[in-house]
Amino acid sequence: MATPLNPYWQRLLRGSGMVLTLKVLGALSGYAFVYLMVKTMGKEGYGHFELVFTFLSLAGVVARWGYDGLVVRELPAHKGQWQEQKRILAGSFLLVTGFALLLSILLVLSRGLLSNLFHAPALEDSLLYVAVLLLPWSWFQLQSDVWRAQNNMLAYGLWQYGSLTFVASILLLLFQAHSPILYIFLALLPFIPWIIKSWIPLFGVSWKEAWSHAKVHFPTATVFFVSSLLYTVLMWSDTLLIGYFLDESSVGVYRVAYKVSTLIIFAQFAVNAQLAPDISRYWAKRKMDSLQNAVKRIAWINTVISVPAFVVLFAGAPFFLGFFGSDFALYADLLRVLAIGQLSNALCGPVLYLLNMTGNEKAARNTLILGVIVNILGNILLIPWLGLLGSAMATSFTIVLWNVWALREVYKKTGIRTFLFWR
Repeated sequence: MATPLNPYWQRLLRGSGMVLTLKVLGALSGYAFVYLMVKTMGKEGYGHFELVFTFLSLAGVVARWGYDGLVVRELPAHKGQWQEQKRILAGSFLLVTGFALLLSILLVLSRGLLSNLFHAPALEDSLLYVAVLLLPWSWFQLQSDVWRAQNNMLAYGLWQYGSLTFVASILLLLFQAHSPILYIFLALLPFIPWIIKSWIPLFGVSWKEAWSHAKVHFPTATVFFVSSLLYTVLMWSDTLLIGYFLDESSVGVYRVAYKVSTLIIFAQFAVNAQLAPDISRYWAKRKMDSLQNAVKRIAWINTVISVPAFVVLFAGAPFFLGFFGSDFALYADLLRVLAIGQLSNALCGPVLYLLNMTGNEKAARNTLILGVIVNILGNILLIPWLGLLGSAMATSFTIVLWNVWALREVYKKTGIRTFLFWR
């Protein structure tokens, strides 16, 4: 008779499996969106979209100012204290809304300057759309982390970029927009009523209470913001620098290869989403054995899925890229180099989650500062010399570097080992 899984394994696999299933479906819609955009608008059109989306991602991080990370840590820590949770949420949404509106105005005023800087005239109009999109985008992202903090894995799985690209793919089949970023805006609209509905319980919190809690948590949120901003810059600086040194067509090729390489970290996204609230809860109660066991289970899942995925992608790189067009297959080495970085990302485990959720935000910040500096300098030096392959080499090396560095920091600060084969 088979031995039943313990309750934690059952909950982890059930919750992670749900998120992973939704992530796979969302990724399929994401790849469909990329495929349709490449086929209808070409590499340059898709590259323009990715460049614009980079600005949206950076602006979104600033607009949320770390309050997304704050709710993930604070809501589980105040489990059962509904009134306190309402105040935290009300203050978070208040600040995010204000920052998003302010940034939208700044984007409108600076779009001409940014368009000239990147030698992309069409960027000026697209950034106007980004300014309009920023507020609902920030709400969407914050609400996603609220679901995660509340351990609502179904809602969290649906509240992802993949859900937007599913709707956007349908819209792309029906008509071609003047600016492709409009597809994301239109796809967001159905989510807005659900977000507003989730705010209804917050109406019982006065503006004074909300503002007071927002100010109280502002220093902690700022620490999360710095880490989030650094991580976003780390993830998108290669795209910006390719757009600056090369052209939008090169951005399109690079982003296709990068997106395909992230197939390796599917499992990591799902299980990390399940683990984040557990980290906060175990750490608050000083249950170190429970935390180590939870991380070990995550390491098993990441390893079992990521290693075969890496082997398949590395060996079949021309096939996977060729699916987007025969000329993409010529960039197989680009995918292989990027896949090495993603493998290290999966094997090292949820290192940044552990640092941020255990009160070691400064260590996470310093790790990301190192990564940002190395990645930007590497891209600046290698793109003019080696083109797209140079950017992939700089980015992949940086991913390996900051993951290993963070793995070491996690062990120093918490005693937790995230690498499966580290005993």
